[in-house]
Amino acid sequence: MRLLSHRGARLPTWLLMVLGALVLVGGPSAIVWAGYLSSTAVAVPAAPAASTDPLHLTIDSLGIRNAQVLPMAMEGAALNPPDNPRMVGWWNHSADAGADRGTTLLTSHKVEGGNGVFEHLVQVQPGAEIMIHGETGSFTYVVRDVRVLHKDQLAAEAPQLFSQDGPHRLVLVTCEDWDGHGFTANSVVVATPKGDPVAN
Repeated sequence: MRLLSHRGARLPTWLLMVLGALVLVGGPSAIVWAGYLSSTAVAVPAAPAASTDPLHLTIDSLGIRNAQVLPMAMEGAALNPPDNPRMVGWWNHSADAGADRGTTLLTSHKVEGGNGVFEHLVQVQPGAEIMIHGETGSFTYVVRDVRVLHKDQLAAEAPQLFSQDGPHRLVLVTCEDWDGHGFTANSVVVATPKGDPVAN
């Protein structure tokens, strides 16, 4: 069943509150978006006909080929990727792959000892290509930026980083920097559709 999303819409105030308090937790814990939700209603604009829910992800330079992508819905104040770290979650409040505007957000667990599909995400290089496959076809993105952000940095940048009001792009997030007890930061990869002009 297709899940409701706010594709292409400006983020409502309640959602900015959630993003501004983002905390990603690794290991067996869920990825938690801590915050308080209100009942603010937002109109859902139609997505372009060619856009698609992401179903599979390929990053050849990291050896990731056709990783399964599943939709994630907000449950209370938590956004939980698939329990299986070999699968990727797509936030269903974010843009479709191939949308005209907005951010497509994909995330996956990272576990102590490795084996997660995003285990080496931070090693992807600018210029590398990422492919998103869906029912209507495949969309290619080019990596523009790779950073490791501690939770305070991520919270400060969340409203801009995950904005649904702006040119279309793809954002991948996973946990980073295991300290023996948990992950203290997140790797964040930003990619834009192949063929789009690159800002100076």
